[in-house]
This record gives sequence, C-alpha cells and structure tokens, in this order.
Amino acid sequence: MKIGAQKRAVCSAMGILASCGLLGCAEDSATGSIANAYASEQTVIFYDDFLGTSIDTTRWTVFDRLSDQVNNEVNCVIPGNISVKDGVLEGMSKHEDHRCGDSVEPPKSMRYTSWQIQQATKPFLYGTIDVRAKMPGGVGTWPAIWMLGH
Repeated sequence: MKIGAQKRAVCSAMGILASCGLLGCAEDSATGSIANAYASEQTVIFYDDFLGTSIDTTRWTVFDRLSDQVNNEVNCVIPGNISVKDGVLEGMSKHEDHRCGDSVEPPKSMRYTSWQIQQATKPFLYGTIDVRAKMPGGVGTWPAIWMLGH
C-alpha cells in the first residue's frame, strides 16, 4: 500500500465479512464425547449476515482505542472506519492523524486509523466457525480474522 494523504485500503480484522456463523457442538452426557454439529443436529449459536445498515451492537463490540501496543502497532482503531451495506461488513484502514489511548496507555497521536470488532455474545467452547471474507492486497497491510478466546 502506498502511503499518502487519504489513501485508503479496504482491510479486515478483520476482512470484508459477508457472513459469519457459528455452529455449536453437543456433548453426549452418557459417554462424554463431543459430537460435531454437522454430524448430528446443526445448532446455530451465532449468525450475522450484515443485512442492516449498521453493525449490530448486540452481536459485536466495536472498539474505539489505541491498537495493540504489544505488537508495536501504529494505529488507532475507530468505529468510523466500519460500514455495513448490502450484506457486507467493510472496514477501512486510512493514513490520517488521530489521537487515541486505552486503559493502559495515555492518549497519543497516531498517523493511521483502522478498525476492530469482537463478538459481543456469549463465548463458546466447541463448534464450527464459518466466515466468508475478502482480504485486501498491498504492502504494509495485516488483514486477519482472529479466533481468540476470552
């Protein structure tokens, strides 16, 4: 990605998600074994097809903070870089000045903005995760879809 005033890259945390679904697994109490949802019953425990006009905050937490400083990231993640339209969640990364902080770091000026969301619903232990995403190309981007535990 070339760096210039207001050059934008469609990025994802992250990705342009068209749909996201989680299928739960069932535990057999008699044997203690875990059965995959595809093998028996499919129980959808989380789903979002992004058909609205904004992100559903009952399903997602949208971050507004300094990015991960452990990885030496140099951006602020801000809600303004997220949009939802026609079944697509789109996140933008931009070369722009922005001031942000978090609960550990005091506010500071950063040269880039990006975005980050996290599932806001109850965590799960077992299941199948389906995500459809289109990742951007370019130099200097780090698109990712992380499956992190709580």
